[in-house]
Amino acid sequence: SRGLGDVYKRQTKQEEYFAKFWNAYPRKSNKFKTRIEWNNIQYDVELYEKILRSVELYKQSQQWRDANYIPYPENYLRNEKWEDDIPITVESEEMPF
Repeated sequence: SRGLGDVYKRQTKQEEYFAKFWNAYPRKSNKFKTRIEWNNIQYDVELYEKILRSVELYKQSQQWRDANYIPYPENYLRNEKWEDDIPITVESEEMPF
């Protein structure tokens, strides 16, 4: 069985990663509901890192350049958007002639 120390460490780590997610996510909306969705995700530091990486990739996508297309953070989590293919657009610095 896990001791209270282990439970506390997990909760602290979970909250620490939620804070990282919240700070990285470009659309701030309904932090309360977003935290509930975050806490519904199985505790897994590797998964938390994957979610954070996906947010950073989405932030570089053409889709998220328009704030209207950025999902609310609680929906991003509920719908496991980090599992989706992220549309990456490579833009050239120079215009072709």
